[in-house]
Amino acid sequence: MIPFIRTTIEAEKVTKLIRDAFKKKSLKVPDTIFMAEVPSICIIPKIFSEYCDGFSIGSNDLTQLVLGIDRDSEKIAWEFDESNPAVTKSIEMLCEGAHSMTPERTVGICGQAPSDLGKDFLKFLIMHLDSIGVNPDKVVETLLSVKKIENELIDIITRNNKDLIKIAKELRITEVNSKYLIKKFKSAL
Repeated sequence: MIPFIRTTIEAEKVTKLIRDAFKKKSLKVPDTIFMAEVPSICIIPKIFSEYCDGFSIGSNDLTQLVLGIDRDSEKIAWEFDESNPAVTKSIEMLCEGAHSMTPERTVGICGQAPSDLGKDFLKFLIMHLDSIGVNPDKVVETLLSVKKIENELIDIITRNNKDLIKIAKELRITEVNSKYLIKKFKSAL
């Protein structure tokens, strides 16, 4: 997992360094995951996807950089919100780009945000991401919430007869993300 990749030039350089180091030692090159902490990755994920196998959202840093808010600032920290529409749009763009690649790139998130920001934010994450990691004290509670939300989403997909446009409209997501959602729950449909 590589943190804080800002440009495609950095992406190319760091992945080359990693590949060369593993090949030099005759080791299998591992999957490369870019931390999605910088808005540039969310804006042009298809280009960054050329250099990695997936993404892991660093929601604290991404929020700080999208909103220009230091979460530790005494003056403006009260405005720090990982569920802000600009942040969720950044995540949505990242997921749409990553999931439209061939082969598809994975997108995950970890940390406190998935379990602390409520059902609506968790539902948003479930609709867009491949994996969600939470702090140990929230695992059971989050798993129960995830199961309930997944059942609601499966009901929506079934009720709309897997129609991408209808599902996208009801959930207020793009058709690309609607297609991903159907694929994600394929075994339950």
